[in-house]
Amino acid sequence: MESIKYDQQDVKGLQVKVSVINGILIFMTCLLAACLLFVTIHTSQKYTEIDDSARDYIELEKQADLVKDASDYLTEQVRLFVQNIDIKYVQLYFEEANVTRRREVALEHLKTYYLDDSGEQYLQAAVRDSQLLMKREIYAMKLVCTAMGYQEDMLPIEIQEMVLEEEDTLLEAQAMMEKARSMMFDTEYQYSKSVIYGNLEYFMQEVIYFTEGRLIGGLEDFSDAIFMQEVLIILIVIVITSICVVIACFVIRPLNICLKCVKEESMIEVTGAYEFRRIAEVYNDIYRKKEASAANEAFLRYKAEHDPMTGLLNRSAFAQIKELLENDEIPLALLIIDVDKFKQVNDNYGHGVGDCILMRIAELLKEYFLAQDYLFRIGGDEFAAIITEVTEEQTYVIEERIQNINMELQHPIEGMPQVSLSVGAVFSAKGYDEELYKQADQALYWMKENGRCGCHFYGD
Repeated sequence: MESIKYDQQDVKGLQVKVSVINGILIFMTCLLAACLLFVTIHTSQKYTEIDDSARDYIELEKQADLVKDASDYLTEQVRLFVQNIDIKYVQLYFEEANVTRRREVALEHLKTYYLDDSGEQYLQAAVRDSQLLMKREIYAMKLVCTAMGYQEDMLPIEIQEMVLEEEDTLLEAQAMMEKARSMMFDTEYQYSKSVIYGNLEYFMQEVIYFTEGRLIGGLEDFSDAIFMQEVLIILIVIVITSICVVIACFVIRPLNICLKCVKEESMIEVTGAYEFRRIAEVYNDIYRKKEASAANEAFLRYKAEHDPMTGLLNRSAFAQIKELLENDEIPLALLIIDVDKFKQVNDNYGHGVGDCILMRIAELLKEYFLAQDYLFRIGGDEFAAIITEVTEEQTYVIEERIQNINMELQHPIEGMPQVSLSVGAVFSAKGYDEELYKQADQALYWMKENGRCGCHFYGD
């Protein structure tokens, strides 16, 4: 009794310590949670700043691409006009240049993000060169319109106001066409385009450099905030884990060991206090007795259902499995297997050799049939097999198995005599019924009357 009281006092003192430790850990958890909330709000603000910078960066690239696309569109319309001489391309050109104005709108939009002396110079140069290039394009269209004899009032005002040089007015219509095409496809035109794109690229580099600076700065602050979050989360996890460890070690672990072993029906580890050891020993003693009883029961059941010589299921198991399959819906095949002229083997070589042949046949059946197939020895030299999940389209599979077994038996080992199997088989689309055995037996009779050493299917 003194020992029990002493243990209880120790446990009570330990509970006090656990409660104090848990109180400290809970206070630390609340403090860290408050810090985490503050850092999370700060992180959210930084994320908003980064999101704004990223959107600006994407918008800048979008506007720059729009400038290039619009410029290329104008070039394409002029080239199509000088090549195909279709006035609709002139209309599309000036609709873009005067109405849609994607290039000008995009350039104005770029200026609102960032202005710098060097960046402004590049942008102004791109605009200036672009305007000069437009004059060249309008001049080329003027040449084509003059060569084709279009009336002035049918043409846009820009083409009407464009004045051809005196030497060009003296050219033949074909020469005017050739010069217009040359102006739109020669190296000078391509060089002018590349200069415009180059200035625009330099401007974009200046703008993007400024935007990237904002983005990188925001990312650094955001990264620091995330790092603080991670540190605080780790500390909170450590504190919470410490609380869980304290509870688990002194309260939950002994109970979990017992519950787990009972649930898994396994022996309990003999550890811990005297009472727990005693409970474990009593439980383990009961478990060992139950296990021994179950093993003996399984052994007896195996002996009752299996043929002692071959290890195959016996006639009693055959009857049980047939009964189980009567209410099943799966397709199956029933095979009745007979050893050809087995009586002569027993008469000529003795029953010992006959037993060896039966065991050899059982081994071959196990080898060539699947683990889920049911194999039986239902008489002296009579075997049976029930194959589930098989249909008449798989007749060749069964024939091949029987053929392979017969080939093995035709080449015996260790001086045993040659034997063969005759098999009668029948298929069922849904489960087992008593007619199947009669039909398989009729197929077996046909096989024995027509040469033996093979497999015959009922209905063939």
